Amino acid sequence: MRIVKRWQAAVLAGAVALALVLGVALKRRHRSVAGVTDGGPSLSDAGLERLAGRIVDRLGRPLGGAQVTARPEVGGAILSASTGEDGRFVLAAQPGEWRVRVEAAGFQTEELRHVTVPEDGLELALARQLALEGLVRAHGRPVAGADVQIAGPSPTRATRSGPDGAFSFRDLPEGNYALRATHEHEAAFLDAVAVGLGPRPQDGVGRDDPDAGAGVLTVELQAATQVQGRLLERSGRAIAGGEVTLSEATAALLERKVPTASDGSFRFEAVLPGSYAIAGRAAGYFGSESHDLEVPSLKWVTVDLRLERGAVVEGVVVDEQGKPVTGAQIEIAGEGLDGAPVAVSAAGQAGESSARLEPAGELGILRGPIPFPPQVAAAPSRDARAAGEAQGFVTDGKGAFRLIGLPAGKLVVAVSHPDYARGASVPAVVGQGATTSVRVVLAHGETVRGRVLSDRGDPLAGAELFADGRTLAVSDARGEFEVAHVAHGLTLTARLPGYLPSTRPVQPGAREAVELTLQRAEGRLGGVVVDDRGTAVAGAKIELHAAVVPPRQAATDRAGHFQLDALGPGPYRVKVTSPDFAPLLVEDVAPGDDARFALLTGGGLAGEVRDARTGALPDGARVELIDGSATRPLPLKRGHFEATGLPAGKQTLSASAPGYVTVTREVEVPAGDHPREVTVRDLTIDLDRGGAILGHARGADGDPLAGAPITCGALHTRTDARGDFRLDGVPPGSATVRLDSGTHHVSETVELRAGDDSRVELRLR
Repeated sequence: MRIVKRWQAAVLAGAVALALVLGVALKRRHRSVAGVTDGGPSLSDAGLERLAGRIVDRLGRPLGGAQVTARPEVGGAILSASTGEDGRFVLAAQPGEWRVRVEAAGFQTEELRHVTVPEDGLELALARQLALEGLVRAHGRPVAGADVQIAGPSPTRATRSGPDGAFSFRDLPEGNYALRATHEHEAAFLDAVAVGLGPRPQDGVGRDDPDAGAGVLTVELQAATQVQGRLLERSGRAIAGGEVTLSEATAALLERKVPTASDGSFRFEAVLPGSYAIAGRAAGYFGSESHDLEVPSLKWVTVDLRLERGAVVEGVVVDEQGKPVTGAQIEIAGEGLDGAPVAVSAAGQAGESSARLEPAGELGILRGPIPFPPQVAAAPSRDARAAGEAQGFVTDGKGAFRLIGLPAGKLVVAVSHPDYARGASVPAVVGQGATTSVRVVLAHGETVRGRVLSDRGDPLAGAELFADGRTLAVSDARGEFEVAHVAHGLTLTARLPGYLPSTRPVQPGAREAVELTLQRAEGRLGGVVVDDRGTAVAGAKIELHAAVVPPRQAATDRAGHFQLDALGPGPYRVKVTSPDFAPLLVEDVAPGDDARFALLTGGGLAGEVRDARTGALPDGARVELIDGSATRPLPLKRGHFEATGLPAGKQTLSASAPGYVTVTREVEVPAGDHPREVTVRDLTIDLDRGGAILGHARGADGDPLAGAPITCGALHTRTDARGDFRLDGVPPGSATVRLDSGTHHVSETVELRAGDDSRVELRLR
């Protein structure tokens, strides 16, 4: 009995010892995972908080062994941990804003900015790096040496098929890709090659193996044709050394580019029948708007693209003492002759949305520049700076600059330099092909200091201080910031994810520090989008507008759910759109997680546009849906157009073509029973030939009037730098042309016949 008790005691002692060892090991493992070294203080003792979360793939499966690295947005040490088999990780970090980076073998690296610690529920889905393998075939045989290109989640990549017709692309992020293959006079195009996006129909129902990429893809080449033409000036002079781009209408990223020859000619080989977009550009000109191009089956297409010669703005940048400022960045802003906004910087060429199509050749002549959004640039990279210097966007050693190929209009030269306050020229009216000189003086200004605090009085690190379309500073760990070279009053806005923006006017020379207080953005909106039968709508786009915070967007998942966090207090204005349904606009939506938006099926319309006399498709014909001040172009295929997913009720159509009278028609569209249903068919819009009015405008002193507004009924334009103007598509009969100069106006009435031109002279008195 005594022996048994001793044996039991020994077992008990061993169990206790084993438990202690395991406890120490588990404690050490936990501290290591949490980023706390053995023997170090506990989280509470060290003033640390949890930064924890879960890493999964795009299908929601946990990723074990992923490397998670965290570093403060401003200063501080780097922490790291590996995920467990459940994909979870834990780090112990100082409270504040952190940058979290996740790496895993076979996956795209992801990084999150401004993660606020404490954070216990961070979840990040990584996209796989996969392979796409395929075979190029034609007439049942493999094709060697075919050019294969893809574009999608990764930039455009190219390769060639081998002797057996095989090709491959490695290390692709999962997603949908467009693919084009060409060989001599044959081609193939696929606009939706899914790489690692779940089950594929060819694999059988229920198959869900994203590791397999897209399997082996067979690409069958078909007979193709060519698109050719010339790039010309308005006068008809050839433009050598220009560039023409051509891309499928469904894959703008997968574009082809060819240079123009000495006679301005260009040619694209192996173009499949279908819908395309084509555009041209050249140094010293502003480019043509991207234009719809229909390529018929096995018939070559010829199109002439005409560019306007751009204006030239040159000048010098100096400081208060008149000394030249070297290395200053130049930007152009203003409006074109037709009032459209213009923005030009080294990051992108000029633009305004005034392109038009004129009859010439088979498709017509394109006039006007490509629209570009305003450029907001931080410190440019070395490559960007070199490109800017080459194009004149950076001042030289004498403070001089010269920009060519600008649109005509009223333009302002904006100048920035790290050692000076931002400056600008006075507005200057610049004519087409003309040269204008300006002088910009930069001042050193003063330094404005301040702090960004939470509504609890805590300093906030990583807040952006934003003014005049640029980020001027970022707050440090103490919430402090400095904005150097402030020469004029400005409105300073502090922005930080998770907080509502705060704005305050600032004047140079203020002795007190500027203090901006941010309130937490605790509002949220979540819910579901369904159709009129209660079925979830996946991929619906949610656009949310609220006071204080910028507009936000989200998309519904497969179950129709969506969620938007870090919002203002509400109420919200919500717009829901889906290609299969009529758009929905809901006002005064309260914050919460139970929003429910029901989309209606809507209706559709289809018809054709034609010449009223010949019944043929007019060159450059265009059909648009008009919704208030917004327009939606409808693609034309041999004169036929179609639009679905429209709200039931009256819809307004506008049809136009160069040299024709614009037609506007209201159509009553009933709701359908199925998504993308056409409920109004066989619409016919006949266009009648109009006349053209060419004129010249002068002021009371006899000098040409540049940029003056000219109207004739619903038609309007502006005079160019020479005071000339042209109005096309004027209805036959009596037409009154009017010139307004603000305080004075003058008008002339002319008689027009279809297809005729009439000239007028307008002079203010």
